[in-house]
Amino acid sequence: MTKFRWWLLTLLSLSYGLSQAQEFSHETSLRWRYHEVRDPVRGDARAHTLRAAVGGQWTLDSWLVKAELEGVAAFEDDYNSVTVTRPTSPIPDPQGLELNQLFLRYDSSANWVLDMGRQTLALAEERHVSPASIWQNDQTFDALSFNYRDLMHWSFQYSYLHGVNRIFGSDADPLLPENDIRYETDPQRPVGEWGRHRHQSHLLHLTYKHGPGLSVSSYLYSLDNQDAAIFSTNTLGLRLEHVFKPASVKYEYSLELAHQWDKADNPWDYHADFYVIEVGAQYQSHQLSLAQERRGQQNGFAFITPLGDNHRYLGWADLFSGYQISLGIRDTFATYRGRSGKLRWRLVAHEFSGLSDSLRIGHELDLELAYRFDRKWEGKMVLARYWADQGYPGLTHTTEDLTSWFLSLSYNL
Repeated sequence: MTKFRWWLLTLLSLSYGLSQAQEFSHETSLRWRYHEVRDPVRGDARAHTLRAAVGGQWTLDSWLVKAELEGVAAFEDDYNSVTVTRPTSPIPDPQGLELNQLFLRYDSSANWVLDMGRQTLALAEERHVSPASIWQNDQTFDALSFNYRDLMHWSFQYSYLHGVNRIFGSDADPLLPENDIRYETDPQRPVGEWGRHRHQSHLLHLTYKHGPGLSVSSYLYSLDNQDAAIFSTNTLGLRLEHVFKPASVKYEYSLELAHQWDKADNPWDYHADFYVIEVGAQYQSHQLSLAQERRGQQNGFAFITPLGDNHRYLGWADLFSGYQISLGIRDTFATYRGRSGKLRWRLVAHEFSGLSDSLRIGHELDLELAYRFDRKWEGKMVLARYWADQGYPGLTHTTEDLTSWFLSLSYNL
């Protein structure tokens, strides 16, 4: 289906929904953020931004139409947003205004739902498919999605992706702007930084829940990226989660295994494995967990997650959040979460190494403090401190210590 036909059908559906709607509701959200990175290799960076999103949804019997407009404004525009590259550490929060969501939903009232149009997708732990909502500009998907839940044991989701609208925004087109430091050398933007990628991709996710605490999931993410062939992959995986509480302490463990290989026109011939294992315990509002994530490699190409939340994993300093890496990596980390009244906190300690112990990359400590003033307002402070050891081969900025932190204030209505 061409892009024109796709949006024409969606807009016609929206027009019909507006004219016949029985119920209307609206949503407004604001998020102010000051973000600073102290990076001795790429240069210090500061970004002072405000995100605003306004949306509404209209319902008629079993039909729902949802639309959301999103805008990001910068109080200072001299930072490296990636969309406009400058000689500092990157903070991918570009300015811009775009249609964030516009989709039609049919709810069968018989355990299945169908969504068509621009939408957010968040599968499982968001390692592989995510809106990447930590950033000011969401990642959204032009997709057809089918969801089934039997309310007892089984849930199934299938999505066909026609396009992915990435965090770099609608202004990140193939031609660089003149104020980008790379423009004079080569005005063509690298395809990995484009704001939109065309797809002919399929996402399947199946979950079986046994009792209140045990679930098993399997998935196949078959990505055919029409613009960036290097991101075309097949990923087949299995995840097990178990939570149980024999007394006053709740215990949990999870294990995820996946295998990835090249697909379609991907120029790399490779197979790479992935696993993450985690065990934890919770007493009242305090939770402690230990985990290890391993991303394998072959032929100079490592396991990648081009649609995932690449900030949430491998450390919040975003040293390893690029969409393409050549060598495998192992992250061993401990997490402590707690809460007291309206204040909650999270502390994560990472040790990064290569697939063998001979490569010691570095350590990182992440801290998050969040305070919810009331139902609508929340303040947050996030700090990430990285200490380099040998660094990651090919990423020179990992060979020096780095600090990243931000303050944010959010409002949701």
